[in-house]
Amino acid sequence: MEPVMILLQKNHLKAALSHAAGRDIRYYLNGILVEFTQPGDIHLVATDGLRMFCGLIFAKDAKWTGTPQKGPFRIIIPSDVVKMAVKGKTPSVVELASTPDGKFRLGDMIFAPVDGTFPDWRRAVPSSYLPQAPARFDFRLLADAQQALREWHDDQKLEPKLRSFGPHKSGIMNGANCTAFVVVMQLPGEGDADVTPFKPCSYEAVPLSA
Repeated sequence: MEPVMILLQKNHLKAALSHAAGRDIRYYLNGILVEFTQPGDIHLVATDGLRMFCGLIFAKDAKWTGTPQKGPFRIIIPSDVVKMAVKGKTPSVVELASTPDGKFRLGDMIFAPVDGTFPDWRRAVPSSYLPQAPARFDFRLLADAQQALREWHDDQKLEPKLRSFGPHKSGIMNGANCTAFVVVMQLPGEGDADVTPFKPCSYEAVPLSA
């Protein structure tokens, strides 16, 4: 493989890092997948098994500092390395580069990619949409998803959209364009019936007498 030298935006890495696993026994989840595709687009993907972040960098927007490379090939950057490399707001980018000894560098951090196979994340992306389908989500996960998308788009006022794909199926949240989305699993269980929780009165309230 030719040497890899490319600039990645810190806010993009932070967005993905927020959905990476911490100390999971599935060690390949404890990092961010950087996937270089044959057309030249780049995916940043992270998951902890309950939710998944995926960001897209179009080939035309990739900031190569060396000879542009095309895949398919992938690198899993350990979460701890990303945490250290994205500290500070300036500069806003950090360089990912391969080294002669087969390792990589992210900013000043030298690391060996996580040795493992990242899950086939495309299988987790919902493929059909059911309007107004009942759904039960952990709102803490939705808040994390919203913040990740705001970080990716560098817009703290961004109001993402959430779509449900039916009972017991994952939902998908996306931002202002097609460059990033988050997949969130629903809570287990049947949940409550999709009905009004009480029967509204069919008459006007009678004023209390003085």
